[in-house]
Amino acid sequence: MAKAPSIETLLSNGSKEWNNLRKAGKVPIDQTGATFTQLFSANADLSGLQLIGSEWEKCDLSKVSFRETDLSNSYFHGGRLQDCDFRGARLDGATFERVKLLRCDFTGATGIEEMVLDVVDMDRVGGLNGEEAPPPPPPPAVG
Repeated sequence: MAKAPSIETLLSNGSKEWNNLRKAGKVPIDQTGATFTQLFSANADLSGLQLIGSEWEKCDLSKVSFRETDLSNSYFHGGRLQDCDFRGARLDGATFERVKLLRCDFTGATGIEEMVLDVVDMDRVGGLNGEEAPPPPPPPAVG
């Protein structure tokens, strides 16, 4: 029987395929130790996964849901996370180093006090100090 593709391979093929397999229950929840290098991903649903000790090297992630995901001891180095949802995520021992966080929401995440933020550029990030994330900007006026 052929081995199922890894999460790294599935996400590099695009979030649509990943999200369809995830919805169908065809990918395991435990993705401990996954390693991503220069991954570009938008709209991927990684909510509720166990991504303990995962590594994210120079990744560009947009609108990725890490909601209720266990990211303890994970390492984000380089890259950008834009409009990502970390609500309720577990972040004990996670490290964000040389990363740009833009409009990410960490409301209700646990382990924030144990997170390491080293040379992190943040713009409109919510939930790191117990506050809620700011609302998204209104759509542009038409006419």
